[in-house]
Amino acid sequence: MLQFLWRRRISTLSSLLSQQYLDSRAVFMYLCNDLPSVAVITQLNGSDAFSMLKEVENWNIQRAWQHSHFDADTKELCFNITLIKLFDNRMIEIGPNYVELLYSPQHQAWAKQLVQQLAALQQPAAEMSIALAQPVTVLGFARRFQEN
Repeated sequence: MLQFLWRRRISTLSSLLSQQYLDSRAVFMYLCNDLPSVAVITQLNGSDAFSMLKEVENWNIQRAWQHSHFDADTKELCFNITLIKLFDNRMIEIGPNYVELLYSPQHQAWAKQLVQQLAALQQPAAEMSIALAQPVTVLGFARRFQEN
């Protein structure tokens, strides 16, 4: 039964798109043809993490995608999510308050080392701005009891 799961190919691209432009796990499965291992680090500023990752992984970046929005208050173009494809079946998703590493099992040491470097950028929740301290994504289903 599991042998069919591992041989399965994505036939449509609809699973790649999400409300925030691209779903990183679906993109990893599409480009690398494998299920990713995932490491997540939170409570950090996405802009600082992006700058640090550009320095550390600059030679290894294959392609990048970014979902941005225009903030009318500050008159700036701000990013929501940046998705970076690295060589050797590795990807990095950078959000406003988190970094998610997607990688093949043989890159476990790389992920551990990168998470340790990113940990230096972590901020306690009390020091983060209110907009960054709020969670960006919801896993699972939210149920509204008032509608029942």
